[in-house]
Formats: sequence, structure tokens, C-alpha cells
Amino acid sequence: MEPRSRRRSILAFLLALLLLAPASPTAGFDYADALAKSIIYFEGQRSGKLPPGNRMPWRGDSGLRDGSQRGVDLAGGYYDAGDNVKFGLPMAFTTTMLAWSVADFGRFMGAEQLAHARAAVRWGADYLLKAATATPGALYVQVGEPNQDHRCWERPEDMDTPRAVYAVTADRPGSDVAGETAAALAASAVAFRRADPAYSSTLLRAAVRVFEFADRHRGSYSDSLSGAVCPFYCSYSGYQDELLWAAAWLHRASRGNGTFLSYVRANGLQLGAGDDDFSFSWDDKRAGAKVLLARGFLRRRLAGLELYKAHSDSYICALVPGTATFQPSQYTPGGLISRGGGGGSGMQYVTTATFLLLAYAKYLRSSGACAVCGGRDVAPAELVALAKRQVDYVLGKNPAGTSYMVGFGARFPRRLHHRGASMPSVRAHPDRIGCDQGFRYLHSGEDDPNVLVGAVVGGPDARDGFVDDRDSYGQTEPATYINAPLVGALAFFAGTAKQGKRGRGRGGAPSPPAIPLLGHLHLLRKPLHRSLAAVAAAHGGAGGSKAPLLSLRLGARRALLVSAPAEAVECFTARDAALAGRPRMLVGDVLSYGCTDVLWSSYGDHWRSLRKFFTAELLSTSCVAAHTANRRAEVAALVEDLRHDAAAGAAANDGSPAVTVTLRPRLFKFVTNVMLRALNGECVNTSDARTFQELIEETFKVLGSPSLGDMYPALRWVDRLSGVDAALARKRSRHEALLAGLVDEHRRNARSTRAMMHRRRRPS
Repeated sequence: MEPRSRRRSILAFLLALLLLAPASPTAGFDYADALAKSIIYFEGQRSGKLPPGNRMPWRGDSGLRDGSQRGVDLAGGYYDAGDNVKFGLPMAFTTTMLAWSVADFGRFMGAEQLAHARAAVRWGADYLLKAATATPGALYVQVGEPNQDHRCWERPEDMDTPRAVYAVTADRPGSDVAGETAAALAASAVAFRRADPAYSSTLLRAAVRVFEFADRHRGSYSDSLSGAVCPFYCSYSGYQDELLWAAAWLHRASRGNGTFLSYVRANGLQLGAGDDDFSFSWDDKRAGAKVLLARGFLRRRLAGLELYKAHSDSYICALVPGTATFQPSQYTPGGLISRGGGGGSGMQYVTTATFLLLAYAKYLRSSGACAVCGGRDVAPAELVALAKRQVDYVLGKNPAGTSYMVGFGARFPRRLHHRGASMPSVRAHPDRIGCDQGFRYLHSGEDDPNVLVGAVVGGPDARDGFVDDRDSYGQTEPATYINAPLVGALAFFAGTAKQGKRGRGRGGAPSPPAIPLLGHLHLLRKPLHRSLAAVAAAHGGAGGSKAPLLSLRLGARRALLVSAPAEAVECFTARDAALAGRPRMLVGDVLSYGCTDVLWSSYGDHWRSLRKFFTAELLSTSCVAAHTANRRAEVAALVEDLRHDAAAGAAANDGSPAVTVTLRPRLFKFVTNVMLRALNGECVNTSDARTFQELIEETFKVLGSPSLGDMYPALRWVDRLSGVDAALARKRSRHEALLAGLVDEHRRNARSTRAMMHRRRRPS
């Protein structure tokens, strides 16, 4: 007895290790903290009358009389970077990207940060709404004379440089800045669609008017306003990309309205839809517009938008290592996306590209698609991983070992090219600091007296080098259009990290009480689906309500029980890469030849190849249409059977009990007959049909009864000794015999058909 007892003890110890061994920890950043700080930054860039809850305490009111020289109220909005000018083109792009972040990734933010993010969107949208509606026939696009502003280094609260007001009109067109303004208003309408429907409608109406104005009076504001906007924010890409971008956003914001989809179909090519472009910024919107329009094709298969999916793939594939079109020159040696020709402020291209990677991954997942990169399919999970590497680089995982977000981590830039941050605040130094007096702060080597929390600076050069020097504006100047796309990316990683911790942690993961070794197996009964529903209800919230997610341990296997529609949708869309892999089980090993068919294969290249074959060859429109007659015949047979049963019940109307018709076996027969007809042509052999039905029923029974080795992989040998393997092997032999018979019959029919056709062609 002692050896047997020892074996039991060893087995129990090994099983305990298997069940209780913790998952290996993964190093990561506090993305939630980074998200919160990235949003706070916008409160440091506000112009106008600051609200009581402004979280940058060193900032004060500024620009309160903006617009007064034209008799309009243009107070509010954002300063774009480290100066005191309100440039309309980058401000509108900032608002668009903030709104896109809220629209696509707001659900990952949590209630508190979502409220702050919406406030950031509203601050920009309110200003743009005033700029678009203050004067009929005009759109105000800039406040502040940039040349005079750049000759001074003074706090926004002190500024006394000319607050010139610039507008585009029918005579002085600016389709680029007007198009971006329309996009910003439309995107903001999407961001507020549920939170504030009335405000959303107001924004959408204004967006439509501004777009019509931009499209009707075409021209670039760089030509109309020249020195006031150039070389600061010239529209180097022209205005066509903004018209396409605005139409794309209006299409999304207006939902069922086909006007803007028709506009895209009619004008897309002349507006740049056919161009492959590899940067996305406040100037060039082509890549962003294509990803946004690809969403419509991927989610709704809208005709005319296939082109945008192809061009989105082209943009994405150039970023993905290992693809045929990958461009290594687009990365620094340390792995940061490097675009913009090395002219400084390269981080703006990093954050926009990162955002598009995540947005496109989301759209691909929603339709079960991949990015097609030549001969290689790139899964959404790979795009997410690439985006994460960029975010991690920004937060400190880089050759310099520094965070490029101010106030995040132990080491970050402390000498920003930013007037407000570099000078004593009005609270610390109430006396005015004049235009020329401020330059001593610009050229000082001292750390900033005010921390511009959350600001992301221009970043390293093409060799990962960075100098924390206020005079090096290309590297140390933050900008709103750098932060805005990063808000969405950080929201995604903050939300997924939180969900991951909740799934792994003891206290955060809802889980019924478990029994050692068994886990939760004792809670399960047959039928399994009803048993799982009972578990969800019994261990859910107050009053017996179902818990939408429960963590279960079935022996040594971990399982996630999902019992609510919304969470189920998320599992098959946003979380598909994490949840798509199947655990290897005995029935899959035996019946599907080592888990190699489409039902049992784990998520990866092999499964995607199988899926592509199924969709292209077996479930294509032409293939499905070819079997229409067979399906109709089977439906007719089912209806005839039911009519016969009904007639029998009517004939028995003599006081005897009514005839009960059980639909389950009839529907099961209907489905199997349709499948057999698809496999073997029009005729269904009764014997084959009966065998096929028996095999399917047996397979389902096996699926509902996992083996001991499935629950405890270390005990896999028990299944072999107890004959479970052999029983499954016999079932597989029956499957193979049936399929071989169907193939042989198909060949005989084909030979018979060819012989008949040959005889018909022979001359008499």
C-alpha cells in the first residue's frame, strides 16, 4: 500500500502545481495613469476663460477679447503648441482626433476619464462652432499674428502682441482648413451622439454647412492667407485630402444618409483616393480618410469602398516587419516610427500611425478580416502588438531610457520649448513679464517652473538621440496634435490592461468558490448549456442576476463563461485574438487528425488559410446559389411532412388527444439532408442520411463529455488505458467510411454523366 499511497501523493502534488502555478508576470506601464495625464495636458493649452475645475493650477485666463476687432466672440479654443497663436488647421485636426479617440476607444477610458476626454473635445468643438457660425459666408481660421508672436517670449496671460483675426470666404477660399473644420465638427457629433444628442445634432448641422462651403468655393488657404499661415501651417498636401476626410466623417456622423457616400464614390479618385500615402498628420489626411472609409466596407460591405480597404492595407503593410512592402527606413534603430524627413517633431507621425494601427485592427476584427500584405495576411493582433511597441517607446522603453511624456515616469523632459511652462506662473509672479524679458527663460538651462503634465514632446531624432534643451524646439516642443491621437491609443491599452488584471487577479475576477483539484467541475451537470446558465445566475449580482463574465477552473483548464450578449460580441470582435485559440482536446486530436481542421485548429496562419478556402470555395455567393434548388426541395419536403401531421391531427378530431409534433428531429433531418445534398448532389441515399445523422449526434455527445485528459492533461494516459482513444478511433473510421462512400458515389455519378454525354454526341 505504501508505493500506491506515494504515487497518489506525488500525483496530487503535481496536480496542485498545475492548478495553482501563477501565470508569468509581464512587465508593462501604467497606461491608465498615462491616459489621465495625456488628457490633463489639454487643460494647459486652453485659451479663454478657464472653468473653475481647470487642473493646471498655474494657468490663468487669456485671449478673452479674441475676435473683438471683427465684432465677433472668438475666445476659447486651444493654443497649438508652445506659442500663443490659435491656428485653425491644427486645432481642428486636434479636435477631430480627440473625438475619434472618444468615438472608438471611449469605452476603454472609464467613466472619469471619458468625462474629461469629452470635455477636451467640447472645448475645441465649441470654439470651432463659433468660428463657423459667427458670420454668414465666413469661417474664422486663426487668431494671432504669428510673426509678431514668435518675436516675443511671454505667457499667454500677459500677451500683448496683435490678435489679428483671419477668415476664409468665397473670395478668399480655404477648402483645406474648412474641410478639416467640417471633419472636426462631424467627428465631435459622433463623440457626443449618446452623451448629448442635442449638441451632437447642432454640431452635425454646422459640419454640413461648412463642408458645402469648402466644396463650393475650392482653393487653398495657403494661397488666400499666405504669410499669415505659412510657413507655420501651410497646407502642403493641398485641399483635396481634407474634402475626402470631411466627407468620410460626415458619412459616419449622418448614419443612413447616403449623400456623403455618393459624394465619396463620385469624387474619391480626384480627391486622392487612388494615391498611396505613408504619413498621416494635421496636413495630410489621406491615410486617415482611407482607414475611416475602409470601416464602412469592412463592417457593412458598402459598394464602392473596396478601394479604401486595399489602400489602408498598403499603408499598414509598409509598417509591418516581414511584409513585402515593409520599409525599414521608417523606423529608428530603437524601433520608433520615423517619418517627416527628420525635420523635428517626429512624434506627431508616431502617434497618428499608432492610432491608425489600433483603429484599423478594430475594424478588421469586427469583420473577421486581416490586412492583406502581398502573400501574407497580417492579423489584427499583430497590429495591436506593433502599436503597443510604439506606445511603450513613448513612455520610456527606448534607448534613451526616458519617457517623452512630461510628468510620466522618473525621467522625462524638463525644459520644454513652451512659453507658459518655462516662465513663472502668474500666481507665483503676478507682475507682467514683457515680450523681450521672457527670452531669458527661453535660453535658461533651468528646469521648467511649471510642469505641463501629460505633454508629449517632439521626440528623438532618426537615431534615437534626444537633447532636453528648450532651444531645440524640434525635440522639446509639445503640440496638441501629438497628444490627441495618443489619447485613443492609451485608452485602448489602459482598458485592456485593466481587463487583463481583472481576469488574472483573485479579488477582481468574479469566480464561484472552487474545490481543490476539481475547481468548478462539481457545478456542471447535463445539459451543459443549462448548467452554465445556472452557474452564471447563481454566482452573479444581487437578486440572482447573471454575471456577464465568470472565471471558471475546470480541472487544470481555465475557462471564461460569457452569459451576456454585449460581452459575447466583444469576445468575438475586440477580444477575438486573445480568445480564438481552442484548447487541444482528445476529440479534436482523434476526429480532426491532430486538431488540423477549421473547427479545432488554433487561431493562426493555418486556420486563416482554412477560413479563406471555406469562404472562397464553399461559402462563396456562386457556390451557395448553386445549391438553392436543393435547399428549396428540402424545405418543401419539411413543409409537406408538417402538413401531413396537421392533416392527421385534424382527422383524429374525435375527442382523442391532439397529435404532438416534435420539430427537433425533423429540423435535424432537414439540416443533414441539405448538407448531404451539398456533398453528393441532388439525391440523398436514405441509408447514408441515417448514418450521417447518427455520426453527428454521436459527435455532439462526445463534445459534451470531455475526457479526463482534457481536464487534467497530466492524466492523458488514463484515457488510453480506459479505451477512450480506441472508441474515438472507431468513430473516426465510421466517418471515413461514410465520406469514402460519398466520394466513390460522386465519382460513379460523374463517370455515368460523362458516358451519357459521350453517347449523345456520337453520330447516329
